[in-house]
Amino acid sequence: MKQSTKSNTNKSLFKNLTWDYFKAFINKKLSDPKTKHIYQKRKIDVESTFVNLKANLGFQRLSVRTQSKVECELGIALMAVNIRKLAKISARFRSLIRKKPSNSKN
Repeated sequence: MKQSTKSNTNKSLFKNLTWDYFKAFINKKLSDPKTKHIYQKRKIDVESTFVNLKANLGFQRLSVRTQSKVECELGIALMAVNIRKLAKISARFRSLIRKKPSNSKN
């Protein structure tokens, strides 16, 4: 760690050089076109699901600790997301079936 201080204050600033190394490493990886494409796809595929979990279902944190229990709890939460999607698709389908043709004359 590198410490820098100003002479007139009691404040000190610590800079973790290890983290700077890792940030530079990741930035270098993300600047590669192939990796950049994969990461852009990940943002759409994976992260939107977890945003949906947090925002719409209020799922903020896990209540268990071991890996097998975490997998079960997360699996239940993801099933809830899928059931919600299925219900939305089903409702759209039913509304399309119930619509009467608009070109029929009485």
